[in-house]
Amino acid sequence: MAVWQHVFYLAEKGSLADLSATNEFIDGKHFNEASHWKYSNKSRNLFFEIDGILKKNKLWSDKIDLYGIQDSNCLEVVFDNIDNITSASFRIDFRHSYESVLRELIVFCILKGLVIINGQNLENLILDFKRIDIIIKSSSQWNSYHNLIRESIGERI
Repeated sequence: MAVWQHVFYLAEKGSLADLSATNEFIDGKHFNEASHWKYSNKSRNLFFEIDGILKKNKLWSDKIDLYGIQDSNCLEVVFDNIDNITSASFRIDFRHSYESVLRELIVFCILKGLVIINGQNLENLILDFKRIDIIIKSSSQWNSYHNLIRESIGERI
C-alpha cells in the first residue's frame, strides 16, 4: 500500500456475522481474510463485474485478479487452486478524484451482500459514501500524505 492509499477489506456479510461471534476474523491487529473467505467458499467470479468499474489488469501472480492500477484505485482478489477467494480488498488513491469509484464499489457491495472493513481499525463500515469519505479524509494515511506534501512545498519556498 502506498502512502496515498487507504485500504479496505471486503467480506461477505453473512459469514462475517457468523465469525464475529468467535472473533476468528481478527488476528492481533489484522483482518484474517483467509478464515473469512474459506468459510464463505465463494468463487473469484463474484468480482468479475468489477471490470465495469476498474479495468482488469495483469499482475505478477496468476492467483490474483487485479482491477484498476496497483498504486492507484484498485481491487485485488486472491484465490486458490480451485478459484475460491482467499482474500479481497480495495485501495482508494486520494491523490486523484476517487468519488465515483468509491460510490460504485459501495453499490457493488450492497448488491453482492458484502461488507467493507476499514483497514486502519478493522471497523465494519456502514455502506454510505459520506461516512466512508470522512473516514478516508480523517485517516492517518491522508494526514501523513498531506503533511509530506506541505513539507515538500515548504522546502521549495
